[in-house]
Amino acid sequence: MNKLSTLGIATALTTAMLLPQSASAVELDASANISTVYLWRGQDVSAGSPLFDVTLSTDLGSGIYSGIWIASESGGEEYDLYAGWGGDLGPVSLDVSIWNYIYPSDTTFDSFGELTEIIVSASVGPVSFTYYDNIAGGSGYAYYTLAASFDKFGVSLGTADTGFSSMDYTHLDLSYSYNDYLSFTASTVVDTSTGAGATDEGDTIFVASLSLPIDLSKL
Repeated sequence: MNKLSTLGIATALTTAMLLPQSASAVELDASANISTVYLWRGQDVSAGSPLFDVTLSTDLGSGIYSGIWIASESGGEEYDLYAGWGGDLGPVSLDVSIWNYIYPSDTTFDSFGELTEIIVSASVGPVSFTYYDNIAGGSGYAYYTLAASFDKFGVSLGTADTGFSSMDYTHLDLSYSYNDYLSFTASTVVDTSTGAGATDEGDTIFVASLSLPIDLSKL
């Protein structure tokens, strides 16, 4: 599938989710971002190359949202389509979403529906737990995070359950948000089995990220 076809699917899905709502009921946000590397679940998946990405998201009301994340780096392009719901149940904030990942240059995952995850997150105050369950493409994979934030600082412990004990690993991320736009992250794999990915145990990946909002009213 070529890039235009993939982008067409993304646009069609996002548009379809907007149709039941009136134009005044929909909130549309966008941002452009650049990171020094593509840090994904404790792994440098761009081999040290920078990541450029754009996010387009919609708030459909009643806690329902949808969007698309478009990324480009030296290894190719990625299109993530997502939709979900978030809300509060007493002191607990819940969020449930479904994500579909499309990689045009990868013949295994270059079409809609070939790689999909359900993500469930629960938080109380500054502490959150998130569970990622793969439901299409690569069965048996799951990922968990336990995170906490303190003012401008954040800490997250993530564990990848790949379905192969020899490839499971756990990583620790420490982050600092200088302001609303600039942030820094240090990620270290603290426990791993032989062959658990691109990052060896004890290695630390440093990432600087810049995010800028896009004023859609001026486009």
